Amino acid sequence: MKLATILISALTATAAQAQDTRVWSVDTPKEADAWLRYGTPQTDDQPLAFTCVRKSGQVELGVVIHKPVNSPQPASVTVASEAAAVTLRGRAEPLRGGALAGAEFSTLAPMAAAFRKTGLVTVTALGETISPPPAPKGAVRKFFGACK
Repeated sequence: MKLATILISALTATAAQAQDTRVWSVDTPKEADAWLRYGTPQTDDQPLAFTCVRKSGQVELGVVIHKPVNSPQPASVTVASEAAAVTLRGRAEPLRGGALAGAEFSTLAPMAAAFRKTGLVTVTALGETISPPPAPKGAVRKFFGACK
């Protein structure tokens, strides 16, 4: 899973340390996958990331969860923005000290439209929820624009 390399070190920072330094960032290179990440710049601390192949219409998300899993397994992943939510069939894979949960959704999903409009997103997997501060709406729109 390509998100694992980005998210793997997110478990090593304490929650208090990480919340003080984590920010949203977007990268939409013309010749590579587009990324929208919530994490600490210039580090591997990236507990939430969205990626897409340009113009694919599909977004892959990865979220680091502190609940460990022993082996890869199916996992429900719920992504919400305001009143719009979608529960996806995803997967969870072991990470040092926890798990990486991932799933895919369409850029046309109502939740994606709400995320573009508000910058708000909440992801729940394996009974754990991550609710980062709102993403800059311009960054979210730029990311989804590359994905459509």
